[in-house]
Amino acid sequence: MPWGYIAAKEWGNPLGNPILCYHGWQDNAGTFDRLIPLLNKKFRYIALDVAGHGFSTPYPPGMLYNVWDLVVQYHRIAQYFNLDKFSMIGHSMGGGFGLVYASVFPAKVEKLVSLDMVKPVTVPLAWHTQDIGEAIEENLLAEHKMLNSKPQAVPMETLVKRYVEGTLGNLSSEGARVLLKRGAAKAPNGKGYYFTRDLRQNTASIQRFSIAEQQKLLKNIRCELLLIKSKNAPSYEPDEVYREFRDLYPKYCKSFNYLEVDGGHWVHLEHPERVAPYINEFLNSLLDF
Repeated sequence: MPWGYIAAKEWGNPLGNPILCYHGWQDNAGTFDRLIPLLNKKFRYIALDVAGHGFSTPYPPGMLYNVWDLVVQYHRIAQYFNLDKFSMIGHSMGGGFGLVYASVFPAKVEKLVSLDMVKPVTVPLAWHTQDIGEAIEENLLAEHKMLNSKPQAVPMETLVKRYVEGTLGNLSSEGARVLLKRGAAKAPNGKGYYFTRDLRQNTASIQRFSIAEQQKLLKNIRCELLLIKSKNAPSYEPDEVYREFRDLYPKYCKSFNYLEVDGGHWVHLEHPERVAPYINEFLNSLLDF
């Protein structure tokens, strides 16, 4: 990439149908470590750390992360692997922006699995101008801290505790340890560990979509779509908003399936056996061609 590199993990058949896998906000490719081994090994799975996450290079100082940059990243990655057509699995943010990418490039995405993300999260319209100045200040403060201070090294168990607390207890300590394999680094002096994710990822985006804008955009989606919602995960928006989008997808997608499974937001990581059969059934029709 022009600013550095994107790190990835790969499973399956190098010559198989490509499936790009994208993690959630502040996570990394390790989120798929327990799921992908349960999926059909005839496919080629490539799990990415997007910029500023995991082992990937963060954006340089002076740049801010925003919605469209992530879509551009997805497209750069598809170009790097010379993929004319491919499928996607995305968790949370990865699923939300998978929906956006599949709407912007409808001819490229064959199938999309979105894990616990019915639609990209919407910021209430009243906030679009109300807090955008605060978001800019937060981003610049994080950038200043990144340039002028070193991360504090702490014992690994402290990082695990902070990770779990940051999810309000929705992720277990065991799940956090899996993600910290790519999300933490040992201090240069060997005493302790620190988070590797870009501090700017902790701040609010200065770019937002309204529900009406999302509806107009997502009407361009044409791929086959599978949404797997976790029953015990937090709801990011009212149920009526989710229903609107669940009603929208069948009108435009080649096929649409929605189901709910027991578990929290990281059910694919903590109980992958609950989602793997549905994903295999959904993807396996690719082998018929």
